Amino acid sequence: MARLDSDLCLLEANSDFVRWFGGSPSALRGRPFLDFLHPSTGPGVREQLSKVAAGSRVRLGDRGVALRADGSPLPVELTLIGVRDGVTPGASEIIVLVAPEKEPSESLGRQRVRVPNTTAPMTLTEMEARILEQLATGISTRKLALRLHLSRQGVEYHIGAMLRKAGVPNRTALVSRAHSLGIFSGGHWPPRIATDFVSPPQPRTVAESEKDERDLQRSEAEPDMSDGATEAPGTDDLTGPRAA
Repeated sequence: MARLDSDLCLLEANSDFVRWFGGSPSALRGRPFLDFLHPSTGPGVREQLSKVAAGSRVRLGDRGVALRADGSPLPVELTLIGVRDGVTPGASEIIVLVAPEKEPSESLGRQRVRVPNTTAPMTLTEMEARILEQLATGISTRKLALRLHLSRQGVEYHIGAMLRKAGVPNRTALVSRAHSLGIFSGGHWPPRIATDFVSPPQPRTVAESEKDERDLQRSEAEPDMSDGATEAPGTDDLTGPRAA
């Protein structure tokens, strides 16, 4: 747990927070809370914190990826609670409850989401890997489609395939799941996916190719909801060679 002031800086942190993020309570005091989050998570959580700080929402939940003291990713569930003093408009303080993310079967409750087979590694196609690398930066679907020379619906088709593979309900959970599985190589920004998780191209049968074409056409016929409020602001980092 952490207690933030109206500028979203730490006032106080409990022992678990100190253990995960290192330092001492006095050393952590005054640091911006967003410093403890992975860059792919920061924009979305900043928006949620701003709503709570402004008083438009009293309590919000979110999921994302924090960074431990050693720089390793920590998928977390965040609960943001605004505290009012009755004098200042909005929240005078914000309480942030930080909990390591549970496995999908536990954390998704009654949602009908397929739980992935954790005994086998999650493998991606080359295009899925390129898309996931960019999703981890918070890029918008529009920019991602332009960069990869795909339609927006084509991008959503590949994202949907990855959501099913990972057994998660949304993009944030997908990136979080990828971090927890070690799919991203450490020490790279923009993120890079290790080649071990990218499957080599396989020969396609005529039936498989026709099915993929039908699925893609069906996805392109659906209304485009890709750039809604759930998507975090993007960046324009160029995709470089993938790390091994």
